[in-house]
Amino acid sequence: RFDWRGTGLGKSVHAAKWTLLFVLANQVSLTVVTNYANAADQELPQAGAGYSAYTYAQTIWMLPQSIVTVSLVTALLPRMSRAAAEGRIPDLRADLSRALRISGVVIVPAAFLFLALGPQISSLLFAHGAADAASARPLGYMLQAFGLGLIPFSAQYLLLRGFYAFEDTRTPFFMAAWIAGVNIALATACHLLLPARWSVVGIAGAYTLSYAAGLALTAYLLRKKMGSRIDDGGLRRTYVKLLCAAGPAAGLGWAAARACAGLGEGTWPTAVALGAGALATALAYLLVARLLKVNELRRLPWMR
Repeated sequence: RFDWRGTGLGKSVHAAKWTLLFVLANQVSLTVVTNYANAADQELPQAGAGYSAYTYAQTIWMLPQSIVTVSLVTALLPRMSRAAAEGRIPDLRADLSRALRISGVVIVPAAFLFLALGPQISSLLFAHGAADAASARPLGYMLQAFGLGLIPFSAQYLLLRGFYAFEDTRTPFFMAAWIAGVNIALATACHLLLPARWSVVGIAGAYTLSYAAGLALTAYLLRKKMGSRIDDGGLRRTYVKLLCAAGPAAGLGWAAARACAGLGEGTWPTAVALGAGALATALAYLLVARLLKVNELRRLPWMR
């Protein structure tokens, strides 16, 4: 059929154009980082501190985002789009605030868990011998460098859906370009200034900082788009409570894992140390979060 007129195809093509440019901006950043990581591999081929470690660390780091935040967005985006189309901006703001608070209950402690136990996680997953244990350490450090970046990464991902609810794919492209530019600048500084053994760890940290910068600009532009703040202060209070609960809990988890270090090296001692650290972190986090009255805990299926 060729009776395309009036079907909305032109509007879809216009939206797709900006989405493709969004992908292109991310690919440019990825290409630069890949070249720098490969350069580290060429300089120290046996260190395991280059591209493969960076990719594995990023894949592990994104797992909570993929399970929690993407699931929330999948459920909420149609509802948010309907609210935007009908001019119900307060409902749209409420949905965004709710999604940020519910996802934060999992994302914030997960970010601190990676910061506290990154080396143990990488050793358990990738080290199965003495030589492998040495090569898994840089991956663990990268996981720690990515760690706290999970919070702005997840929040920025959610806020972009506010623009998509308004059928605005142009602004997300400029956000992607801004984040890519910051990431490239910081990654270049790490490549030039840090020794090869630490340059890619620094690049992982640069990724974290680029999304923090992206979150700040995204929140500002979305506030202008909606004509008011996303939240009246409840969102900020929730995240302060989550940070106050997750930070000390991660410290306790780190101490528990360190206490098990005397068991030696190998798969089982590492598994015990990681299990002890993760359990201590989870229990302390849940206890402090309940004491701080983080009501969003009750919305998680396993906390009901």
